[in-house]
Amino acid sequence: MYKLKAALLLLLSIMLSNAFAQDKVRVDSLTRVLKTAKSDTVKAKAYYNLMMEYVDADSALAIKYANQGMALAAKSHADKVLGNIQNNLGAFYNFRGERRISDSLINLALKIRLRIKDSLGAAYSLMNLGHNNYDQNNYAAALRYYTQAARIREKIHDKKGLAGSYIWIGNVYYEGIVNYPRALEYHGKALAIYKEINDELGQSYAYSNMANVYMEQKDYNRSLKYNLLSLKLKLKLNNVRGIGVLYNNIGNMYFYSGKADKALPYYYKSLKIRESQDDKVGVGTSYVNIANVYLGRNDLPKAEDLLLKAIKVAQEINFKAALRDGYLSLFTVYNLKKDYPKAIEYFKLHTDYKDSTMNEASAKQIAEIQTKYETEKKEERINLLNKQTQIQQLKIDKRNTTIFIICCIFIVIVAFGYLFYNRYRLKQAAILQAEVMKQQDMATKGIIAAEENERRRIAGDLHDGVGQLLSATRMNLDTLLERLKLSDTENRELADKTMAMVDESCKEVRTIAHQMMPNVLLKLGLTSALRDFVNKIDSHRLKIMLDVSGLQNRLDSSVEIVLYRVVQETVNNVIKHAKASLLDIQLQMEGHEVSVTIEDNGRGFDTTDREKFEGIGLKNIITRVEYLKGTVDISSSPGKGTLVAILIPLN
Repeated sequence: MYKLKAALLLLLSIMLSNAFAQDKVRVDSLTRVLKTAKSDTVKAKAYYNLMMEYVDADSALAIKYANQGMALAAKSHADKVLGNIQNNLGAFYNFRGERRISDSLINLALKIRLRIKDSLGAAYSLMNLGHNNYDQNNYAAALRYYTQAARIREKIHDKKGLAGSYIWIGNVYYEGIVNYPRALEYHGKALAIYKEINDELGQSYAYSNMANVYMEQKDYNRSLKYNLLSLKLKLKLNNVRGIGVLYNNIGNMYFYSGKADKALPYYYKSLKIRESQDDKVGVGTSYVNIANVYLGRNDLPKAEDLLLKAIKVAQEINFKAALRDGYLSLFTVYNLKKDYPKAIEYFKLHTDYKDSTMNEASAKQIAEIQTKYETEKKEERINLLNKQTQIQQLKIDKRNTTIFIICCIFIVIVAFGYLFYNRYRLKQAAILQAEVMKQQDMATKGIIAAEENERRRIAGDLHDGVGQLLSATRMNLDTLLERLKLSDTENRELADKTMAMVDESCKEVRTIAHQMMPNVLLKLGLTSALRDFVNKIDSHRLKIMLDVSGLQNRLDSSVEIVLYRVVQETVNNVIKHAKASLLDIQLQMEGHEVSVTIEDNGRGFDTTDREKFEGIGLKNIITRVEYLKGTVDISSSPGKGTLVAILIPLN
């Protein structure tokens, strides 16, 4: 995952592109206003709107209109219009990287807005000044401006704007000051406001930012949780680009957690969306991520093919971060293939792009420092040449150069030696880990298979053994009672109670045998078995809605048995623990995937309490689903019910 600032700049470029898209009808209308209007204020507004129309289409013309608008606004004392032009033109110059001009214009706008008591406009100007300093890594100044804007927005009850200020304050603590608790505090404040005003898009951004903070802390479980919450909102809002980003982020969390198999489906979903959006930055990133999964599997041809695609896309748009990471992964591929010339070639390319992917502000600062250093060095050399002969200085330079070359060669040799050793060690560790996982998988399969066989055996014994004995006992007891012809009322009541107990025992034995291995599951399939199971539950106590789609054909027996057991275990948990009145079960098959969602309106529980989490049978559900290479997401909190989402691939 690349740094936050790169992602924010990409988002800003998209916003500017959308905001400044040229509208020919509107341009024609504004041009007519300039020709017919007599008021300088009206003309100044028209020039301002024309500037906004041409910012993205023709920057030179946009600047020309802005200057004309500012002149007329100043002449007619239209302070609000003048402040708007200066502020937005300043934002445009910041986007172009001309931050001195940007700071000057925005400061002028801020003075005007403070003078005319335009609090909302002043807050926007302060935010823009914060963005300028943020982009130059002046985080202390950025924090000061963002905080001033937040105070104004809080005072005028601009809740949405206040939430935006909190987001950027959190970004400063995350990206610049590196104080993760404070970053989470401000992102949490923003989230609370977005929830209060029911801004679901804002909530999704807050969740994503919190996920990024937890990712940097390597708390991948929490990062995954907040990415999933953001994804849920993005799906609801049909925010396609955001969905693609979140699928990639969720894949990253699984990958960083050592669960590459779970990461791969999310990476492919992200790639599909990004291709449909013609998002070449995202496509390049997805190719690299997917390639790294196959690289971990030692599938070198697949990894090589994907990485070459990533390089091709990245070269088209000069996406340096993807080129840097793609070249590094290609180095690993060719190193493992023992194609050392190509490995060295791509390692050099990786090093070149690694150096060139520093952000613009940092590069500028380094250049300034380097210039000062070189100037001082030249002055020292001039003074030294005045004191020493030129021959002596050349000898010193030659000796220093020789030493430097020898040191560089030595460092390169040591670096390559360490790199090859580290790759070998990681490869051996990966082989060992794969074998351990294979043994664990075999053990899990054996346990589940043995459990199902034992259930089938016990169900058969109950039905054919105990059930038959109870049936014979009832028949014999019935015959005996007919022969005795009891006349005593008390004895007759006792006999009737005994017969009722025998009948109840027969019924109980049949019920238990059916639950352990229902015949309807074996004969008619999963859908019929689930409907039969649900129909036997008292609807007055728990109303269950079952919706099944896409399952016209039978599934593999092992898949049907696991899904039946999972639903059975979940429903039993709801009955025992949730105190729910409504349960919604949805079973869907789309393509090569089966998904199950089970949601109740019960009392819920704290998913962070591991002891309670595992104590209500959910651990058994997770184990069964993982046996089929599926995933389980459980979302719950006290008083808000529980949602269990299961996804199983069909290979």
